[in-house]
Amino acid sequence: MERRPLSPPRPGGAYLAGQAEHHGSEDFNFELLRLLRAHGVEFEEKYVFD
Repeated sequence: MERRPLSPPRPGGAYLAGQAEHHGSEDFNFELLRLLRAHGVEFEEKYVFD
């Protein structure tokens, strides 16, 4: 399985400045599943939030 590094935050505080807007559009569970899939992590969804 290929491991890909996570992208570093954008410099200059832009990453933090956009967080409120970003988190208003996705709930935690949806975002976690999206990130796992985007980085090729194998998982069974029924066990992720158990």
